[in-house]
Order: sequence, then structure tokens, then C-alpha cells
Amino acid sequence: MSARYIKRALKQFIYYTIIVLIILAIVYLTSNRSLEYQDLSFFEVINQGNSLYKMLGLLLLFSFVYPLIGYTKKEVAFKGSLQDNYSQILTTFSNRGFELCESAPTHNSNQEQILVFRKKSVLLRILRAFEDQVTLTYKGDSIAEIEGLRKEVLLIETALVRL
Repeated sequence: MSARYIKRALKQFIYYTIIVLIILAIVYLTSNRSLEYQDLSFFEVINQGNSLYKMLGLLLLFSFVYPLIGYTKKEVAFKGSLQDNYSQILTTFSNRGFELCESAPTHNSNQEQILVFRKKSVLLRILRAFEDQVTLTYKGDSIAEIEGLRKEVLLIETALVRL
């Protein structure tokens, strides 16, 4: 397991736990509880029959499975080099709501060129738990590897193949 996988899984667990607790709090505060349950606290209501621990276990399981199926790497071949297609690549990502990260490294230890993009919209970044980055690694010979959220990678791959 890579550090990135564990980081994504923990983020997903925290993110979905917060969302579920907010939804349960809204239901608790807006429900018309009967007289026999009127004095129960929020924790007592959500922990009937150890349901809180079952819910947290389910969230934990989902959080550790989701990064395996939600993120992917794809290789893309396009005509010419990265420099030849640079403006078209930027336009493709921009049309899908991405911006180039200025702080991202441009080369790795293998001298592969790396471009890191993230969503422009802060709301979308929050909704995706700040795991919205798509990385394009140019490996030479008109081959690039795209890594990120599966849906975004497939959309960008389709657009880049047309270059």
C-alpha cells in the first residue's frame, strides 16, 4: 500500500463520517420525537444497538475500498511531443474545469515531464475532499500517463487521444 492510498482512504473516512454525522444531526434536530425518546441525547439516539459502531465500520470499509476503484492510471499516446501539444493539453484540461498547479514539479528523477492539474472550483475541490488532482506524466515517445479520479482521467484521455 502506498502512502497516497492510505492518505486518500483516511481522507475519505473523515469526509464521509462528517457528512453522515451532519445528516444525522439534521434529522435529530428536525424530528418530532415521541415522549419516551424526548430525553435521549444525540449520541444515545444514533447508538441504539451499537449502530454507531456498525456505521463507522461500514464507512471505514467503504473508505478503504473507494481509492482502489475510484482512482486510476491510464497511458495515452498522442502525435508529437509534449511541447508540440502543450497549448492543446492546457486547453483540454481548462475546458474540463482544471488549472495547472504552479507549485508542482516539472520533472521527476527519471527526467519525465510532469504536469499537475487541479479543479478551478473551490466547491468541487471541497466536495472531492481535495483529492481532485490529475497528473499528466510525459514519458517520451509521445506517451503520457494520466493519473487521478477515474471519471476525470477517462474524460481527459478521450480528449487527448484526439490531439
